[in-house]
Amino acid sequence: MFHVLILRYTADAEAVASHLPDHIDYLEKHHSRGLFLLSGRILPAESGEVILARGERDEIEAVAGQDPLFRHGLCAYEILSADPGLAHPDLSTLLGSPTASSNTVSAPPFPWAVQEYRGLRPGAAGLDMVLSGRPVGAVAHRAGTAVLAALRAGQPEAADTARRCVRELRERDWPGDGLLADALDRALEDEAADAELAPVPVDLEDLADAAGSDPAEGEGAFDPVTGEVLPAAVLEFDALPDGDELDWDRLITVESDSTDAYQDMADFTETVADVDLRGRLRQQLDGRGAFRRFKNTVHGEGGDTLSSWTIFSEERGLGRARQWLADHGYRPDERTALR
Repeated sequence: MFHVLILRYTADAEAVASHLPDHIDYLEKHHSRGLFLLSGRILPAESGEVILARGERDEIEAVAGQDPLFRHGLCAYEILSADPGLAHPDLSTLLGSPTASSNTVSAPPFPWAVQEYRGLRPGAAGLDMVLSGRPVGAVAHRAGTAVLAALRAGQPEAADTARRCVRELRERDWPGDGLLADALDRALEDEAADAELAPVPVDLEDLADAAGSDPAEGEGAFDPVTGEVLPAAVLEFDALPDGDELDWDRLITVESDSTDAYQDMADFTETVADVDLRGRLRQQLDGRGAFRRFKNTVHGEGGDTLSSWTIFSEERGLGRARQWLADHGYRPDERTALR
């Protein structure tokens, strides 16, 4: 289903202008998701804007309600919905809409490559340049973690990106996102980190891997003194690789739970723009063997589908790792949170 969103300004130009940066971030976010296909000013430009969107009516109404201009009472939306039966073939190229012979809606290119995403680390060269002007919604936790380290290292040029990450993290609100948003807000205000959480030199990726491992492989453990995450295979030998004995009294068990991994697959499936692929992924999640079938399908698709799934699942893992630490009274040292 397609929707024309007519946005009309209800306040003076000065009031609208003060919130335009947030409004532009909002538009970029939903363009990157593939929900918005076109957006632009109504002529004359002072009167409002128009957006062409696709999806279910309820979702579009909810998204319209998230517009910063709407939330601040600066605009009103009218939404016209249509279920087109036929479309000119050229629209497939221009708008990514279905033609008369296809029920597949093609999404715009996913804005991040996996290699780029994993390069977002504390101390990475040119971090601000990499993030500048690009949508950060899909990479908010990793990007926010790297930007937090930059702020704490005295790099004020990271402030604008940090604010964008805070907005995305609070709106997305996945596990751990609120904790990171709070930490970024403190850094932006030059306030000390949360004193109730003890800093540890842990790599969130290691912790996420342990929590997301196959439960059949056993439980890992976390050492809050060294920040090490020990996989089940190491614990079986009752010693560290360097021969030192394990201090079992201080280790905290890291339990893995396949429920979270299944929920990630289900949630990701609902973000897929391609109608046929979304339907196939829903089928793969039904019954035993869902993990294998889902991953085989995603890897078989490759390209943007594989990139977006990889980043989606890693973002969820990083957030859960941060939340797990907080639940046990710790927070990652921002300098070592992503090594």
